[in-house]
Amino acid sequence: MKFSSEIEEAYKIACNDLKECYGKYGIYAGRQHFEEYWSRDSFFANSGLIKLKKFQIIKKNLILFLRYTKDNGQIPLRITNYIPILEYLKFIKIKIKGKIRPVYKEDKSFNFPQDPNLLFLITALDYIKESKDKNFAEKYFKDFEKIMQWSFSNDKDDDILIEENYYCNWADTVNKSGKVLYTNICFYKALISLAEICKLLNKKEKEKKYFTTANKVKNKINKLFWDKNYYIDWINNKQHKYFSTDGNVLAIIWNVANKNQSKSIQDYIKKFKINDPPSKTNHPNYHSNNISNIVKLFGMKDYHNGLNWSWLGCIDVIAKFKLGMKKEAINLLNKISKKILEYGKVYEVYEINGNPVNRIFYKSEAPFAWSSGLFVYSYHILKDEIN
Repeated sequence: MKFSSEIEEAYKIACNDLKECYGKYGIYAGRQHFEEYWSRDSFFANSGLIKLKKFQIIKKNLILFLRYTKDNGQIPLRITNYIPILEYLKFIKIKIKGKIRPVYKEDKSFNFPQDPNLLFLITALDYIKESKDKNFAEKYFKDFEKIMQWSFSNDKDDDILIEENYYCNWADTVNKSGKVLYTNICFYKALISLAEICKLLNKKEKEKKYFTTANKVKNKINKLFWDKNYYIDWINNKQHKYFSTDGNVLAIIWNVANKNQSKSIQDYIKKFKINDPPSKTNHPNYHSNNISNIVKLFGMKDYHNGLNWSWLGCIDVIAKFKLGMKKEAINLLNKISKKILEYGKVYEVYEINGNPVNRIFYKSEAPFAWSSGLFVYSYHILKDEIN
């Protein structure tokens, strides 16, 4: 089966957009208002760079974040050269730069995000396996364990799952707290990744330890989060039974969900037209009380609350393909490709009508490394298997 010309052309654009985001020290999130080294953006983008075998820039990016990892193992949220007091002004195109520095806290709640540590370990394994850079694994193994230990320290109630405070994951305009699905799916995958690194280094006891812990996390996620048709969004003093696309789709890709659960999730996505396209963040919309007042002020209350995101569409392509839904996967990749061709870039986020967000105080980022990398990755996952 051959890809359409639209997919092939969109792939070229995505590769070029990724290249545009190369920085001196690693991968910029974008080249407009996100011209900073964001951890989660660069780590997700690395999945595409792995397929392109751009190992030098991936390694540079990993070393950058290792350089600024705290002694307790916490990875920075981002590394920036914007002056702190002017950081919000960059959203209206004022770029005044200072000395490069790490930022560890989220800037709306001043809490510590959890996913940078987890995504770092996931990326580290991918790099080590594909580049066969065993020396990197050996050199930084103690750092990897320290990074994981910091994640363990955020299990506040000793139930094997991570807890977090407000605005501490990628959907950082929504005040999720407690046990968040997306974060704990990443926690499971990070444990599997560290176990795999141990296996490569022949550290058998530690390999067993991390695999065993990962399975406990997986079982706990399924016990607490699964609710008949999908995984619920977060749990604090109560269950918040929203459908979040991020955690549910990653649960399919990373083997937290079994086959029946995975099909149920896809049925939900189809029923409520979650990826029509690329993919909405959630269903139904979050209550207004759950949204940051800062983003409301800037007219972006729907930023992580119903708008369409390219990266979510790309991971759903992979999930569909994994489940044997080849036709649906290719159709979705084709829809995303047409959107890329329509505007000539891989944009970050789209309005419900399909146009890139273009409002008074916010314009959708392009080029956007995160989505570009995952488009490249999804393209190769499908192409390699089909061929």
